[in-house]
Amino acid sequence: MSRLLKAELNRWFSRRLWWAMLLGAVAMALLVLLGSSQAYQPQTPAQIAQAERDYAEAQQQAEQEVKNCIDAGQPVEDCAWMPQRSDFVAEPPTYAMLVGTGAQSATLIGALAALVVAASFMGAEFKSGSLATWLTYVPRRVQVFASKAVVVVLGSALLSVLVQGLTQVGMLIYAWSWLGTAGLHGAGDEWGIVGRGLVVTAASGLLGYCLATLFGSTIAPLATLLGVTVAQWMAGIITLLVGVAPWLLQVMPDNNLYAFTNGHFETTYLERGRSGEEVERLVQIGLGQASLYLGCLLTIAVASALWSFTRREVR
Repeated sequence: MSRLLKAELNRWFSRRLWWAMLLGAVAMALLVLLGSSQAYQPQTPAQIAQAERDYAEAQQQAEQEVKNCIDAGQPVEDCAWMPQRSDFVAEPPTYAMLVGTGAQSATLIGALAALVVAASFMGAEFKSGSLATWLTYVPRRVQVFASKAVVVVLGSALLSVLVQGLTQVGMLIYAWSWLGTAGLHGAGDEWGIVGRGLVVTAASGLLGYCLATLFGSTIAPLATLLGVTVAQWMAGIITLLVGVAPWLLQVMPDNNLYAFTNGHFETTYLERGRSGEEVERLVQIGLGQASLYLGCLLTIAVASALWSFTRREVR
């Protein structure tokens, strides 16, 4: 088994696509950091002073408009709109916010990159015919499948570590520059997002490998991802036409993925009550439920790919 792992590791790191996707993921992470610097950079004292003046002027104007609205005979509740200070003076970001934002972005980037690399890793062997040659030398298909799967998980995890590490180093520099050392606290829960992001990226690579194995094609994982996206889009349209079903929200793959990555997911929907009034309902997905759901899907994918790999004729 160790020789198989060594051979597969050499194949993984010798592929140009791996290095191309790694560089692409790093470039995307740098763009995320650049965007974060524009979106979360605190206002300077001069900008805050100007924002306070703008807020005061907006208050005066709004008070005059409210008076004119009431004088015109409009109901008070329709006239009582006032600007909020937060619309003008932005609160500085917290370290927890920066860690969480960076972790979510890095998870998305790493998962997509790992899916593509893993799919190509296996799909190229079917396309070139090298897999049939490899199996003549090593006919133990279960071990071959397992060695490739282990390498895919390790390679995807390494990709995630690099992207997450780069992103979090950048966020740490921002936080230290904007908030000082006293502001580098309170991100305990958000570091959980970073850890679960590593799991998501490794699982994404394994899923790409299994789908490519199952269908014998590099494009199959991407087509499956597109199909799931379209199916969820169609389900959204159906819910708009016939009403929201709570169970449908709980079985959506993206909702469960969000719940796993962030630790929870919740949303509200309107339900018509017995007397005809609309009642707001809450749907929640916890970390345990999401873990079980996604774990079952991944187990089915692995089992199906293994069954196909051991049964099908490889040419």
